[in-house]
Amino acid sequence: MLNSKSTGQIAEDVIAKRYLKSMGWKLLARNYNKPWGEIDIVAHKGKKVIFIEVKALNSKHKDNFKPEDHFTASKKEKLIKACASYLTENGYPEDVEYSIDLAAVEIDHNTRNAHVRYYKNAISY
Repeated sequence: MLNSKSTGQIAEDVIAKRYLKSMGWKLLARNYNKPWGEIDIVAHKGKKVIFIEVKALNSKHKDNFKPEDHFTASKKEKLIKACASYLTENGYPEDVEYSIDLAAVEIDHNTRNAHVRYYKNAISY
């Protein structure tokens, strides 16, 4: 049985990454870390930068929770700060178009199926 860290890693490494590529987005970075927050995936399509938070849950252990339930106000605040740092460090202009999105992934390890719910602009900034 996989633990929650393994489930999250699978969601980031395989499912979300494949899903984003299927949408025609180019991956720029993964696991961008600062003391004040982390960004799971950074991608872009055209001139728009997309920051993606991946929340995953093993469907066997969901107990009426959804991955989205773990996208807390505290996590959102940290994510906004990390996104601002990423844009500054990478020389993006102040008016760059970007969004902070959420990929909610439910994984059934027994059937090897996964379901992704994708929320564009999951955070207003």
